[in-house]
Amino acid sequence: MQELSLPTPVSPRKRRTKIYLIVMTVLYLLSLAPAALAVMMTPFAFDQGSTPEAWALVTKILVYPLVVIVTIAGAWIFYKLSLFWVAIAWS
Repeated sequence: MQELSLPTPVSPRKRRTKIYLIVMTVLYLLSLAPAALAVMMTPFAFDQGSTPEAWALVTKILVYPLVVIVTIAGAWIFYKLSLFWVAIAWS
């Protein structure tokens, strides 16, 4: 005869961390919409010529989506490893 096993209860810390990460993931993904518009406008930074300030601005704008993706992925990896405080701090 096969015994039925009950699912293990989820700790409150894990549940709170998961909710927090879901909210932060949604907010980060929503922030990519204005970032996409900013990326489309980056060529106009060079209308007055190629200056170090223009290059710095363009670099910051182009790196932002990459930082968002790495942040989201890292937070969920730390969550999966049960490093809840690290996951919250990373996000």
